[in-house]
Amino acid sequence: MISAKIIADSINAKTSDRLTTFIVKFPRFVNSELLRHRNFSFCSASSRAIPSKKLILSVVNDPAIPVFWGKNQSGMQSYEELPDNDEVEIYGIDDIGGYINGGITCSSKKAAETRWFEARDTISTGILVMK
Repeated sequence: MISAKIIADSINAKTSDRLTTFIVKFPRFVNSELLRHRNFSFCSASSRAIPSKKLILSVVNDPAIPVFWGKNQSGMQSYEELPDNDEVEIYGIDDIGGYINGGITCSSKKAAETRWFEARDTISTGILVMK
């Protein structure tokens, strides 16, 4: 999903200033972080200019997937990651009693990834059917 390609790189002989031009591809939510820090000057595609169906298909065909599947813990960050095991256990509200992150918690990275793709497929299918 994330890629970068340098297409030009040059250094000004008099001032030693460097100019590097590259093309990057990343999930939409990364864009705001680049804009916030303004380390780069760049042009980017407007998400308003891309037809909805094309944008949805790009999410279906090339989804952003978390690299860290954190355990459900108190506080705003998870420092412990879910185990790698292949068991796919997804608990609902009734299974564990109480409200946890929308009623769903997972026992492994595999379960979290399964749930991630189920949500993507449910949402994208519903939207594409409505169009």
